[in-house]
Amino acid sequence: MKTLILLTALTLAAGCSGVKPPIQGRNDPYRPPQISYTGESLRDDTAIGDIKLTRDNADILFVTVPIRSTRNSSFYVDWRVMFFDANGRPMGEATGWAHKMLNANAFEYITANSLSPGAKDFQLQLRRAE
Repeated sequence: MKTLILLTALTLAAGCSGVKPPIQGRNDPYRPPQISYTGESLRDDTAIGDIKLTRDNADILFVTVPIRSTRNSSFYVDWRVMFFDANGRPMGEATGWAHKMLNANAFEYITANSLSPGAKDFQLQLRRAE
């Protein structure tokens, strides 16, 4: 009986401490893609061709992304790009949003380059132009 009273007292004391546990993050099971969209309808209205990565003599990474409207009409998209080093760390902030017209069923090209040598990968974000 004394043990039960002692356990009850300890449980009440622990519960009354007033300290809440921290809210912890959760793991995302998905790897960030090179091309990401802000909505499914934009993904459905576009097609991406073979992405080309090249380097110049100064080890600057150049990216060319062929993209086209799969609709029978033209529309505008906004895009921005971020570059990453060999360890997957961002190399500065993402570029500002740029505006691009996608003509109906014709390939257009989004091109960007890293601002410093050593970039190994990139991510391009696309959204409908506002």
